[in-house]
Amino acid sequence: MRVDVHTHFVPERYRDRLAEIGAAVRVEDRDGTPHAVYHDTVREIAPGFRDLDARAAWMAEQNVDLTLASISNPSPHDEAFTAAESTELVRAINDGFAEASDERPDEFAGLGAIPFRDPAAAVDEIDRIATALDLSGVAVPTAVNGRPLSRPEFEPIFDRVAAHDLPVFLHPTRNVVSDTLSESEGGLDPTVVFPVDTTVEVTRLIWSGFFDAHDLDVLIAHMGGALPYLVGRLERGRRRFRDDPDTPPERSMIEYVREFHYDAISFHGPAVGAALETVGADHLLFGTDYPFNMENAPATVADVEARTADTAAERRVMGANAAEVFDL
Repeated sequence: MRVDVHTHFVPERYRDRLAEIGAAVRVEDRDGTPHAVYHDTVREIAPGFRDLDARAAWMAEQNVDLTLASISNPSPHDEAFTAAESTELVRAINDGFAEASDERPDEFAGLGAIPFRDPAAAVDEIDRIATALDLSGVAVPTAVNGRPLSRPEFEPIFDRVAAHDLPVFLHPTRNVVSDTLSESEGGLDPTVVFPVDTTVEVTRLIWSGFFDAHDLDVLIAHMGGALPYLVGRLERGRRRFRDDPDTPPERSMIEYVREFHYDAISFHGPAVGAALETVGADHLLFGTDYPFNMENAPATVADVEARTADTAAERRVMGANAAEVFDL
């Protein structure tokens, strides 16, 4: 079975609520094609962004059996919304994912969103994700409008995620660097800013002791940014700058890096090989970033096939690992 752990979808409930709010962050249909609008930035996205039939057609073309879907852009956490609106939007996303999963149980699984801007509501929503909605895990931004996930107000949220044993998909989002890019540099967001953001924010979480305090099963987007390749330098920094034995993290950097899971989205075969050598085939999962325009499923498949030493390792990366992590 081939499972794509990194896809995005905007359910109708979410699109409708965005339209009702009328904020500068929304989804628009233009000539029958969905466009993600972020203030002055507009990006065309493939029809499978909001159409399950189009998604199924793409899956058939790429021999994908099941997709895990999450919210990326437009983000319900954006400060274009009030905190109350953000919570409403998150609930609309989660209801929509549950409906899509009920409609296409063999093709579609949803990763719930969390209303971080209302931590009390977030705890209740996590309960709903794990019980009433029966979603496959949660998708979490690497930071919430610039606030690290290790902030004290978020601690009860991750305590509840851990209590339900929900896997966590960490995905980067726009940040202060994004705001410095000119219109002609917009392509730097998904190609450079996102993986750099992931590298910085996950390292901050490790160094803060976040992963010592929370027992979480974590999947990191875009092959972990540079984490698998900087791990030696990060460990050198931990020893050089954090030599107080009472200062977290409790363990070496390589131990944390090898506990995480990563999607295989790189588009550079040697990097896939380095990730496999660093974390092992048990911790790499097939993903595509469909339906955004960075998606290139055949290239990712080819990179994995060329660098897995045996068919058992390939089967793990292409589907078995996802089935285990997300209980599919």
